[in-house]
Amino acid sequence: MKALYISPGKEFLFTHDLDRLLLGLEELGLEITEALDEAAILTRYALETRHPGGFEPVTASEYREAIHHAEVVLAWVSGHLQPGS
Repeated sequence: MKALYISPGKEFLFTHDLDRLLLGLEELGLEITEALDEAAILTRYALETRHPGGFEPVTASEYREAIHHAEVVLAWVSGHLQPGS
């Protein structure tokens, strides 16, 4: 997502909060789909992997869901990047 900030010459936010990143991209004029809004759940994993301990283990179902959301985000970002950016 941060590549979409850099592409038009904007500075990206120093955060791993996908809700905040998506809001910023929306302010830049990009349409944020419902699937992207749902992918914001990935923020949970960004926090947990940086601050281990005190979190419940991820289930196989949660793992598959996270992979699905990550693929949605990657496809959306890839579709919005300009060639050579």
